Amino acid sequence: MLIASIVGCKTGKESAIADVTTVPGEKQERNCYTEMIEAYGAWDTFVAKGNVSVAGFTSSFELRMVHNEAIQISLRPFLGIEAARMIITPDKVHVYEKLNKSASSTDFDNIQAILPFALSFSNIQCVLLGKPFILGKEEITTENFKDFDIDMALPKWIMTPKVVPAQVTYMFDFDEQQLVQVSGGQEGVSQRFECKYSDYDTVMEHLLPTYIKVTIKDDTDSYEAEIAYTSASFNVPVTIDNNPFKNYNEVYMLDLIKSFIK
Repeated sequence: MLIASIVGCKTGKESAIADVTTVPGEKQERNCYTEMIEAYGAWDTFVAKGNVSVAGFTSSFELRMVHNEAIQISLRPFLGIEAARMIITPDKVHVYEKLNKSASSTDFDNIQAILPFALSFSNIQCVLLGKPFILGKEEITTENFKDFDIDMALPKWIMTPKVVPAQVTYMFDFDEQQLVQVSGGQEGVSQRFECKYSDYDTVMEHLLPTYIKVTIKDDTDSYEAEIAYTSASFNVPVTIDNNPFKNYNEVYMLDLIKSFIK
C-alpha cells in the first residue's frame, strides 16, 4: 500500500507531481512495486473487533485469522453476546447459530462453485486486510511483478494482471499512498465485484484500512457488505475452535445465512 514515489521511489513527492508526463522505466516500476509489497509486513495472525452490515443486517463482530489456515467471524448483535459464528478454512466452511442451535458445514469448493468468479481462501484474507490479490491465486509477493501491467498516471497508480481467468484492476492513491479499490470479475460474466478501502490507520507497523466496502452486482441486483474495524492487532496468540458447538441441528447453509440477513 505504500508507494514512496512514482519516479524512482526515493525521490520527493513534489518533484514527481510536478512532472505528470514522466513515464518511469521498468526498473523504477519494479522498485516501486517491491517497496509497496514489502510495506504490508509479514503476518501470522490478525485479530480485530468492529461492526459489519450485510443486506440490512448490522452487528458487532470479532474477527480472528491465522495466515493461510483459518478465518473465524463471531457475530455479537446484542450486548456483545455471541449469536453466531462462521469458521472458514481452505477446505471447509462452518456456520453456527446459537439461539436455535443450528449448524451447517460445506466444502470450500462448494462455495466457489456458486460464485461467478474464482475466489481462493487467500483472496478472502487479503480482502479483510486491504491487500491486492489475484483471483483464485495465492497471496501476491515481490516475485509477481512480471505478472502485471502497470500504469502510473498521477494521482492514481494502477496495476492489472496480464494473464488470469478474470479482469481485475487494483487502484492506488498516490497522494495518500494507499490501496483504494479492487474491482473486476470473471471475463464474459455480468456479475462483478468491487472492494473499496478507506480510513487507514497504522496498526503495529502494518497499514490497515479500518473501513471496507464490498459490492457484488449483476445486471439487476447489487449486494453490499460494510466492515468497520474499531480495534485490531497483528501477530498475537490466536485460538480457533473448528467444532465449537456440540449437538446442533444440521440445516441447509443458505437457509441459515438468510435467517440473519432477511
